[in-house]
Amino acid sequence: MSTLGEKIRKIRTLKGFSQEYMSGKLAIKQPQYSDLEKIIDVDNQHFTKICEILEMTKEEIINLNDSNYFVNHFENKAPHNQNFINNQVINESTKTEEALKKSISLLEMELKNAHIENERLLKVIEILSKKK
Repeated sequence: MSTLGEKIRKIRTLKGFSQEYMSGKLAIKQPQYSDLEKIIDVDNQHFTKICEILEMTKEEIINLNDSNYFVNHFENKAPHNQNFINNQVINESTKTEEALKKSISLLEMELKNAHIENERLLKVIEILSKKK
């Protein structure tokens, strides 16, 4: 799957915890926490506390290897987290849909401008053809 730090980041994000929140719980500064997520290993002094904050065991985090685990784990352990996950999926879907609609709109404008330019060029060709 990913490194230990990436797993922690994914779980933290799914739980809705910011780096600021985590750093506060660990009594360190946010930039230190950010670095910690990049380099953490099982022997790190903060790993146990991070597990407590995330309400997971070390083994659960270490053995994460399937994205389905996230849904199953949070669904079984804390139903309110499932609502958060569902909302995240819906929010991401909505953002994706909005981005796609915007892209379609921009492409439609480009197509319209291309048609206008095509008409203009056809008129130029017609004028140039008459001059010969």
